[in-house]
Amino acid sequence: ALDFDLRFLTDRHDRFRARCAVHALGAVQAAVLSYARSPVPTAGEVRRTPGFADRTDAYEIKFSLTFEHVELEQDGRRARLHPGDFAIADLTRPSSSTAGGSRARRLVSVTLPRALLPLPTSRVAEITAVPVSGRRGSPALVATLLRRIAAEAGTYDPAEAARISTALVDLVATTLASRLDLRPAIPPDARRTALLQHIYAHVDQHLGSPGLTPATIADAHHIS
Repeated sequence: ALDFDLRFLTDRHDRFRARCAVHALGAVQAAVLSYARSPVPTAGEVRRTPGFADRTDAYEIKFSLTFEHVELEQDGRRARLHPGDFAIADLTRPSSSTAGGSRARRLVSVTLPRALLPLPTSRVAEITAVPVSGRRGSPALVATLLRRIAAEAGTYDPAEAARISTALVDLVATTLASRLDLRPAIPPDARRTALLQHIYAHVDQHLGSPGLTPATIADAHHIS
């Protein structure tokens, strides 16, 4: 388990309830957090302080998809995440996230070893606590896969979990590389995995169309 300082930002929190389910998916770890409804608006903060960040963790990079409104802060930046958005944080440095209100909310976080991201650490540090909209392109595929993990993580067998984690890491790496203009740094295998996920999504979206053919799929993705 990772070390965090959890605190309430209001005095009235006697009915606060939360649940965290942690799942191993191949080389990554997924945590699904559920916050129960409360009749009293309650704000909470999760902070990774310098003392915690100095410890060595197997999982160093975290990215989180929110189903409600959450704020993540790191490196002097504050990301205001709306439902369907996600952002990354480096767990070796101080960070904090806050959520408040009386609505039930959910958050899925995936943590992974830094070595799995084929991107320079110094460049990844440029986009911590930067919101990524999960509404189109590769970020939308990341968001969709994270939603599936939130709903199904406990049902995967080890082989399924390994395949899903590989696809997820490759999609995240492709998304971040695009934001940093580092596409050539992504290994060919990762690019192929990301392309395959795009093709699957395209087929699902157009499954009822009589015009869906191998040729139209290839044209849509600029391949032979």
